[in-house]
Amino acid sequence: MLTKAELRAKLVRERENRFTIDVKSYSLSSKKVAENAIRLIKDTGAENIMLYLPLRGEADVTGVTYLPLKFYVPVTEGAVIRPAAYRPDTALTKGAFGVSVPAEPEYADKGIIDFVLVPAVAFDVEKNRLGFGKGCYDRFLAGMDCIKAAAGFDFQLVDSLETGPHDIKMDYIITESGYF
Repeated sequence: MLTKAELRAKLVRERENRFTIDVKSYSLSSKKVAENAIRLIKDTGAENIMLYLPLRGEADVTGVTYLPLKFYVPVTEGAVIRPAAYRPDTALTKGAFGVSVPAEPEYADKGIIDFVLVPAVAFDVEKNRLGFGKGCYDRFLAGMDCIKAAAGFDFQLVDSLETGPHDIKMDYIITESGYF
């Protein structure tokens, strides 16, 4: 089995290479991931959704923002994530790690969030998630009473992931094929 660092490097490189070459495939696959996220959000009845703005070939789930719900995106300060209100017309700037964030964030209490869409480098059938290795989402999600769903592409699904005591298991995994 590859270490977390080896698997992370391999899949990030594969994701970037795959979609740099074929932008149309990336767009179509992301659209399917977003459509499946919309179905799951509707099925759960969630109203306050935290999503991420895609970076480095991550699945683009921003299509969910056309639902008549309240949306938030993460703003990372140091190693801490704070949710900020988001709408498709929100002015953005570059934040920590090169991630797009609201230019003038309107922060919200994380306790109001009832559904979090989390980016992933990899995930497994046990709903474990591998991120970029900073632990920001694990710290943010720890103790939260919300639905946690990792979003990504089918090729990111692996048989098994090495996990640690701080890793937060997802409630759902969403890909272009559906969710489980």
